[in-house]
Formats: sequence, C-alpha cells, structure tokens
Amino acid sequence: MIRKSAFVLFVVFCTANVVYSQGFSQAPPRSNYGEEISWQKTTVVGVGTVGLLYVVHQNYTKELWWPTRGPFHFEYDSRYAKSVDKPGHTFASYFVGDRYRGMYLWSGFDDRTARWLAFGSVNLIQGFTEYHEGLSRYFGFDLGDYISGAGVGGGLLVLQGYFPMLDRVSLKWSFVPRKNPAYDRMNPWMKDYQDQTYWVSTDVYKGYSVALGANLTDWRDGKGDLQLWLSPDFDWRSLDRDSEILRILNAIKLPTPAVRIYPSPRLVFVSWIN
Repeated sequence: MIRKSAFVLFVVFCTANVVYSQGFSQAPPRSNYGEEISWQKTTVVGVGTVGLLYVVHQNYTKELWWPTRGPFHFEYDSRYAKSVDKPGHTFASYFVGDRYRGMYLWSGFDDRTARWLAFGSVNLIQGFTEYHEGLSRYFGFDLGDYISGAGVGGGLLVLQGYFPMLDRVSLKWSFVPRKNPAYDRMNPWMKDYQDQTYWVSTDVYKGYSVALGANLTDWRDGKGDLQLWLSPDFDWRSLDRDSEILRILNAIKLPTPAVRIYPSPRLVFVSWIN
C-alpha cells in the first residue's frame, strides 16, 4: 500500500510541478519573479502540502506508526546500511525541495525566497515523518536522517542560490530492481540499498560531468558492504536552467560506464547495474 501510494504521489507531484512551474500562459516571465506574488497560487501549494502530509500519515499510521505506538524517543544507528541511507535522505529532500522551489517561483516569489520556502517545506515534511517515527517503539526520531535530509539536502538547495559554483552540483539516483529475498517487506524499493545508487554529480564543462556514487553489496538485515563508484554523467540543466522537465530528468543518473574505486577496482559498462 505504501509503495503504491508513494509512487502515485511521486507522479502527481512531478506532473503538478511541471504544470505549475511552466504555468502555460499564466505564470510571469522568470525575470519578473518576485514582483507580484499570487497568494492564491501560494495557497494551492500549501493545500497540496497538507494533502501530501495526510497521505503519508494515513499510510504510515495504519501500517507502521499506530500499531507500535509508544513514548517519544530518539534513535540513531550508524551501523545500519553503512549509512548509505543518509545520502538517500539527502537526495530525496533535495529533489522534493527543488520541486517546491519551482512551485514557489510559479507563485511569484523571487528565486532566493522560493529556495528558503522550499527549505521550510522539506523540513516540515521530514520533521512530520520523524516525529511520528519517534513515537514508534520500533523506530525513533533519527537526528542523522533529519539532518542529512532536510538539513543537507534542503540546505544545498538554498546555498545554490547564493553561490553559483555550487549550482554545478547535482544529486542523482539510479535504480534497477532485482529479486532479493533480503529486501524489507514493507518498503522493498525504498530500502533496497544494493540496487539503488546515490550520486553526487559535478558539472566540469558545459554539462559534461563526473559523478561519485555509493551503494551496498551483499545487502541483508540492515547490513552490507560499501561500494564507491566514479562515472561520467551529464547535467541536463545546462541546456535550460528554467526547464522543470529537464530539472526532473536531471535527478536520474545516466546509465554510462562506471569504475568502482572502493573496495577494489571494477569496471561495469552500465552504471545502473553494479
């Protein structure tokens, strides 16, 4: 249920972002952002956020939170998944934050204000989730998850509005699902750190980039062996910084060859399958 809802929500969120940010003929030109704020559009973004939180709450409440309700507590396990889940939180918060940035631009805010509002939005969403996990006996409010997600992912989005060199950095993701009985039964694709890889891609010259990726091998019961990869990539935003479609596309790592640099050298011809 959670998997299906998360996927539907992802599709709806991205589609809405493209429609809102492009705005057809209704949105002001990019050069005019910040001159006339539409509170009606801002309300739409706010109502959509409430709806997002409601769907998350309903799904997690029924299947994860309420059945294991207990006193609020913190929890941090640095050994879990060799901390590869932390780049996952960073990527997710950055990606969602960038979608919010587009919608706040559509509402008429200037770029830097839109980034700060997006930062607040991802903090609200992740804080909401972590708070309820803090009330679950089997989870807990994980400060590491919160900081790596809303703090680092959301913070990078804000800093890119002040330091142009940082805008050369893209956070990306690749995933080729394969049958593995060790997957978590509740969220198999969300916690599959063997077939998912999280990438930090840096634009070196006119979109041509180099990406550093991390994933696990022999993933089972929260444990696995860390792998680090280097791979050529491309920054689609270099073609048009204002295109939300290209910004969404840019979140997916190109399936180019990759070289494993840790723990031992290895070459694969498609970076998605490693």
